[in-house]
Amino acid sequence: MTNILIIEDDPTVTVMLETAISNNGYRVRSTRNGPAAYKALKDGLFDLVIVDINVPNYNGFEMIMDINCMKPRPQVIAMTALAGSQDRKYITKVADALNVYRVYFKPFSVTEMLKTIMQHAGGNQFAEKPSHAFGEFLPYGAEKVWEMGERKYLMS
Repeated sequence: MTNILIIEDDPTVTVMLETAISNNGYRVRSTRNGPAAYKALKDGLFDLVIVDINVPNYNGFEMIMDINCMKPRPQVIAMTALAGSQDRKYITKVADALNVYRVYFKPFSVTEMLKTIMQHAGGNQFAEKPSHAFGEFLPYGAEKVWEMGERKYLMS
């Protein structure tokens, strides 16, 4: 059975996702803040983590960077309410650099997210990310440094 962790501070979104995903045979656990998410990741083995990029008291991108260091590494779906044109481009580019499977911009269709999960979850392993799996493809330009806290990443 596929194990899924949802990290989302909005109780309405959490309940909608939990209900839809668990009703389709997946094991779901949810957290509403960074410390609880880190504890859940430490305590459990997840095939997929659904991360809200903007949860109080933690940075979703930093959470994804930490998830990327896990062995085995769960697949990641990101979601955010930041939906301005520049926000979308930035988030899509950073998410792609962090190997995020797909990004959903709120409001989004829970049915659409569930279809993504159902199409790509197989047994206990979530499928590898296909190239250009989400959003608009943004070709990389000149090199620049993306900074998040004290961490720096070179993006091309």
